[in-house]
Amino acid sequence: MRSIEVLNDGPHEHDLTIVRLEAAGSVARAMDWLDNPEGVAAPGTAVGGTVGFGPGGRALVTIVVTSGRYALLCWVPDDSGKAHYQRGMVREYTVQ
Repeated sequence: MRSIEVLNDGPHEHDLTIVRLEAAGSVARAMDWLDNPEGVAAPGTAVGGTVGFGPGGRALVTIVVTSGRYALLCWVPDDSGKAHYQRGMVREYTVQ
């Protein structure tokens, strides 16, 4: 089990979703799935995250971490209604 501290040092609200990617999964497939969950197979399994927290806020996320690849992304919409992950707020991390 690992704890991850998340700091929002930006001017907008954010949240965090952590997805453990399947062997054939990718960040691109995760984004396709988020945009159309009915039409695309899930690229992995959600393993944790946070609800929204404002500028200057901190969150502590505790998850079970195993070797593999993970996608971290933000669902909060911007002023145009697009989720932050659709604007590039998504990263892939590998745990060995």
